Amino acid sequence: MTTRYEYGDSRNDPRAPRRPGTGSRPAPATPPGVSAATLDRDYADAYRAWLALGENAPRSARERLLQVSDWESEYRDLSLTSAAGGYTVPPQLLDRITAGLLRASAMARSCNVVPMASAEPLSWPAVDDTAVVGERLTEAATIGASVDVTFGARALGGYMYSSKLIKASFQLVRDATRAFEPWLAAALGARIGRIVNAELTNGTGGGTQPAGLIPNVTVGKQGAAGSTVTIKYDDLIDLIHSVDPEYRELPPDSGLLGFQMSDTALKMVRKAQEASGKEIITEGIPLLVLGYPTRVNNSIPVPAASAKTIVFGNFHAGFLARSVPADTILLRLEERYGDTLTVGFIAFQRWDAVIDDPRALRAWQQSAT
Repeated sequence: MTTRYEYGDSRNDPRAPRRPGTGSRPAPATPPGVSAATLDRDYADAYRAWLALGENAPRSARERLLQVSDWESEYRDLSLTSAAGGYTVPPQLLDRITAGLLRASAMARSCNVVPMASAEPLSWPAVDDTAVVGERLTEAATIGASVDVTFGARALGGYMYSSKLIKASFQLVRDATRAFEPWLAAALGARIGRIVNAELTNGTGGGTQPAGLIPNVTVGKQGAAGSTVTIKYDDLIDLIHSVDPEYRELPPDSGLLGFQMSDTALKMVRKAQEASGKEIITEGIPLLVLGYPTRVNNSIPVPAASAKTIVFGNFHAGFLARSVPADTILLRLEERYGDTLTVGFIAFQRWDAVIDDPRALRAWQQSAT
């Protein structure tokens, strides 16, 4: 099994608020008489003023965004300005962007997401020791020959993703900033979440995009001839049992184990229940297929000849994604659309992904004919 952080560790939970650099070393003490909450609130207020007014924001706000003293540079572990001309996104806004991203990405909600403070190339350790069995010893007996553990590594980079442009009227941005800001963050996050989900699901790798789930997951069960757009009850049972029991012994509500499929494939599964007369679907949130939580991921191929349409297993153990929330950039474009009194916003974030433990996930493949 592959070495990884324990689930629930805040270091690999993309929903956990954090300052860049958290986990590498503790943040140094804040200046005398100044709390971390005050620093964050002041910076967030200045950032909100910049979102509304751009370079016409009060001088005090712009100075606050540009201010980098020795203690604050160390405290935040980053520069407050980006090379692209934006400012560092404050934690509250970043949380809202992340929430929007998670809602739009079934993969980001399911797999092992490791947030990093930078997009420098990362070598992630991997080892499969599941074939090695211990031994029983009689009194005073010598242990058997040792079995060396062979470590591997999976390379992760940081591909840049954009929300594309969102344009809003100057009046809306300026007059409704407190209402507009949460909507903008959620919309930017959801847009990035959709493209990230698509590439974590179908990315071809090769140094140009992430190594996605579908091109790399092992087929656990393929349908018999005539199953190009159908599935049977027995096929689902075979798919479940194609995953090693070590990965299936988890509480159903752990959020780690289950199915992913498109909504079209879920409809196919519902029809299998009707044809067999056996209980397959349990309605609710989450929806259960044969007792396992099921997430709809419309980036997974729909039923068609030879398509991998359903994936089952432990997504946290089987698939690794690397995000760089600390490097999130939000640009405000004012002069470009000044003739229409319109302001443009674009967000950028970096991601990469790879199959981590191949034994933890298996796919159902439709028949070729």
